[in-house]
Amino acid sequence: MKISIDYKRGSANFTANVHDESGSENDEYAFYLMRKGGSLPPVKVAVSWYSCKISHTFVLPALKGHYYIICFRKESARSGQQRVVSEVVHVENFSDYTKADGIFFYSNEEQFFATEIFESGTHYVTRETATLAFKVVNKKTDTCFVSLAAAAKRDGGNEPIFTGLGLSRKMKSSSILVSDPSLHSDPTLTLAWYAGNKNLRLQVDLPRFVNHIVYAIGACRTILFGSSGGGFATLFYSNRLINCIGISVNPQVDIARFHAHLVRDYLKAAFNHNNLEVPLDSALQACGIEHNIVPLFKRLKFLPKTFYLQNRNDWHYEEHLMYFLRSLGVSDECDLKGVGLYESNLYTLVSPNWGDGHVAPPKELIIGLINELEENASYWEANGFDVNRKRVSILLKNH
Repeated sequence: MKISIDYKRGSANFTANVHDESGSENDEYAFYLMRKGGSLPPVKVAVSWYSCKISHTFVLPALKGHYYIICFRKESARSGQQRVVSEVVHVENFSDYTKADGIFFYSNEEQFFATEIFESGTHYVTRETATLAFKVVNKKTDTCFVSLAAAAKRDGGNEPIFTGLGLSRKMKSSSILVSDPSLHSDPTLTLAWYAGNKNLRLQVDLPRFVNHIVYAIGACRTILFGSSGGGFATLFYSNRLINCIGISVNPQVDIARFHAHLVRDYLKAAFNHNNLEVPLDSALQACGIEHNIVPLFKRLKFLPKTFYLQNRNDWHYEEHLMYFLRSLGVSDECDLKGVGLYESNLYTLVSPNWGDGHVAPPKELIIGLINELEENASYWEANGFDVNRKRVSILLKNH
């Protein structure tokens, strides 16, 4: 087994190609992108876990250094590993993308959770089977805006995908933009609902990472925002983040009620699940995914404080919002317009004026809502949130 590197000076793409004449169609390959500099030990920058692909493209961070790739091969889950190390390539500059405020690497989660201060920039946390990426803007405010991405346009790259940067610039609060690591399972995958993959129980693990960043930047209130697939993730995670209010725009309430081909694409890329005979809900459950908000909230016996914004002219109105509200006892005959309040914690805003189809509300409306929440601490206190910074900080640190 041999490995070669494709890299063009000034480019961000760093591609490994495996040449394995002795391999079989059942073999799987994993790739580690490594960086070393001076006398320091090598640092694992990014990971592509086991799949049948014999080639993988990493996007280099905007940080010069000596980079190389380690490839591992195994014949089955129980077999031993073979490995091969590529040549070392010196990377000095990047002409095709701009360096952010700062780039920060954590070689393991212990190093990440030991960090007490997070500066503005992009933070990469390397785990054995995945790399998590967070873009942080630390304005040293009491409120933190956290953004989860909707479906992403892909160009074949493997860089982190962040959304919400434009919104974050319109507010006074600190912000955390979260990239969905499962999108790196396949360069054509556009949506993964922050639901994890075969190597990463993201629905269990992600709250720990976000809560820790919120703690370390000194915030004590969290506004969680997401649209469509990110809206599902907002509904899911809003009760798992400390002192959190969610804003969910045109969300899916049940992943199994979304476009079947997109859900199948996700299951195939993230879990190697490609049995078309299995119903979507059963396939999602078999992969260990909490895919439906309705039974989740029934099990919890409460709704997190949520603003649910829905376009009346979007098929999500009937298939997701009304499905959700029926579970709360709302009549099938109800035709929602304007603002509604359910179970004292769920505000809905339904409008027929945002456009036809899966169209989000005007940015001015979203920004106005966020500005009101970030500046009005008395609203949080009136709605049962803890406004004692010391108590909340302890909860965030220990969660």
